[in-house]
Amino acid sequence: MLINKLTIKNFLSLRNISLKLGKLNVLVGPNASGKSNIVKALRTISTIIKNGPANIANILGVKNFKEITFQMKENITAYLSLNMNINGKKISYNLEFMRDGYKETITAEKELLFTRSSTMQGYSCRYKTTDGKLKPASHPISTQRYFNIHIPTGVSLHKFPFPPDTREEILEVKKALSLINSYSFEPSKIRFAAPVTQPPLLGYDGGGLPRVLLHLYLENRKAFGEIESILKSLIPRIEEVVPHIEGTEVILAVREKDIEDLLSPYLISDGTLRLLAFITATLTSKTLVTFEEPENCIHPHLLQSLIDMLRKAPSQVLLTTHSPYLLDHVEPEEVVVVEKINNETKLTKLLERKEIETVKKFLEEGGTLGEAWYSGLFAGV
Repeated sequence: MLINKLTIKNFLSLRNISLKLGKLNVLVGPNASGKSNIVKALRTISTIIKNGPANIANILGVKNFKEITFQMKENITAYLSLNMNINGKKISYNLEFMRDGYKETITAEKELLFTRSSTMQGYSCRYKTTDGKLKPASHPISTQRYFNIHIPTGVSLHKFPFPPDTREEILEVKKALSLINSYSFEPSKIRFAAPVTQPPLLGYDGGGLPRVLLHLYLENRKAFGEIESILKSLIPRIEEVVPHIEGTEVILAVREKDIEDLLSPYLISDGTLRLLAFITATLTSKTLVTFEEPENCIHPHLLQSLIDMLRKAPSQVLLTTHSPYLLDHVEPEEVVVVEKINNETKLTKLLERKEIETVKKFLEEGGTLGEAWYSGLFAGV
């Protein structure tokens, strides 16, 4: 399954953007241009699908609904949408945020398959059956926090107890979008021990990596071996990755050449920890994965290998960057320029910008894409 397009309206600095997604999508632009807001939009979709609305405010770092809208307008609707192809059909997942609640819909070729509304006025949910009927869904309803209010809602789409007569496309969307993940790794979080009883899930900041690696070591040795092999190829001093159990917790340790004892997480470099988290996230993601500034703490000579790995990933990849060294290793068709004009974030594919012919000539003369960006040949510096 391929996600073709992301549409965002009235969300943070994104008044109206439509981004066609390829296999690898590299967002480049200055600080405060809105790159992170695009990642926040995808995190918001993922969180709603997996867990419902309760944690949205915390994830976005806001208290009130109006703080997520363009120019902080309270009486408008923020809109997020993903378009994808499933079994040859054009499917859309749409998410609307209003002051008093939110609404989810799934459509196939404009046919309504699923609709759910959770507002202060009440809750409703309907789904399309295999025989073409739009039926009310019966499931437990609870009250959840939505920014600074509480609304009635059902379980998240990921946990939704769809009956046997549910249209297959709904189940495909549920499965695919539940696998969207976003990451901005912090070495300090990766170093934390994880309880062996917690679910093997990699956190946004890299927390839980020891538990994920332990799970793979015990349940999917082939995947663990591939992760370990890639890390060793990038950092030849490393001989072994060890999810080490200490009592009821697991920590991340490595063994280096010529050192007999395992290195504890506090003796492992920030760059090694981030690389291991990137490798793990890349190889275990299935639909779409986003990374913020993957170049941090990583030696420039390793960026080519990092980009090659992302291109071979089982999922689509979207990343943000400020690094001309990283841009040296991507293709012009993979680059999206992000700018803020009159407080509004604008996105354009590099291939669609007027400067592209100048950039192509610069590349033909031996320059690199990173040099072209850094020298101001195309916007976004």
